[in-house]
Amino acid sequence: MYIDKLKNLRERIGITQQESADLLGIVKSQYCIYEKEYATIPIKHLLTLCNYYKVSLDYIFSFTDNKEYKVINPDGDKKISSLRLKDFRIC
Repeated sequence: MYIDKLKNLRERIGITQQESADLLGIVKSQYCIYEKEYATIPIKHLLTLCNYYKVSLDYIFSFTDNKEYKVINPDGDKKISSLRLKDFRIC
């Protein structure tokens, strides 16, 4: 699952859930809800985390095993990302 990859990336670099929440501008309890999959994490937060961890959204959703990632547009193409996320959720 995609949330497992996000959690593993967070733990690998040694940041806390609170630090992740601060990065996203949310409270820790909301971040915990996302990490436990009680709610779906918004695409804007996924893009922020991907940029922070320097991995692609495709890697997070297992469309590729390639972790290489370059920040070309720090805001990402939210329309394309949203469509890919919708495709993933349908599967």
